[in-house]
Amino acid sequence: MQNRPAIVAVGRTKFGEHYGKEPEKLIEEAWLAASNECDIERRDLEACYLSDCFLPITNKLGLEEGFLSELTELHVPMEVTRSVSAALLAACHAIQAGAYSTVLVGGIEKMTDRWDKIRDDLMLLDDPWSYYAGGTPETNHELMLRAYVKKYGITGENLDKLNVALAQVSVKNHANATKNEYAQFQRKITVDQVLSARKAAQKP
Repeated sequence: MQNRPAIVAVGRTKFGEHYGKEPEKLIEEAWLAASNECDIERRDLEACYLSDCFLPITNKLGLEEGFLSELTELHVPMEVTRSVSAALLAACHAIQAGAYSTVLVGGIEKMTDRWDKIRDDLMLLDDPWSYYAGGTPETNHELMLRAYVKKYGITGENLDKLNVALAQVSVKNHANATKNEYAQFQRKITVDQVLSARKAAQKP
């Protein structure tokens, strides 16, 4: 395997809710951004690798290979994986093996359309017991934290330190977002703001 793969261009969309855009529009935006960085045209592509995990659930899109072929108007091999790392690895292996020289690798998830229905679908898929008990991803995360605190007997000053440490993760993420043009929330927040935020799971 003498062929060494190289990423020659990258395109992406801004993180956000994108209620007015279908998945194919987001893919198109990312592809156009990537193609503008290099001299590669659609006709140069010998294969496409698309990654998504929940698209068949969240947007009722099955047979993504056909969807991608129609979108790109290409009749070349189309492969679908469930993680972008797997898509990239498969593409690299194909290039190393000499099967292709130029391929497109992309990944997409769109979670905002019909959010209540999507959340229910994902909860049922991941944790049926919590779903039937009325659980949501947000409440599950907080309940898992409470279980952790109870299991290890974290109280008093140590509990305060744990809460601050977790809050600092959000503070760090928001600070990094101010430097990223594609980030959804480009504003700084403080530890106090995080600690005073509404709880996801309250006692009745």
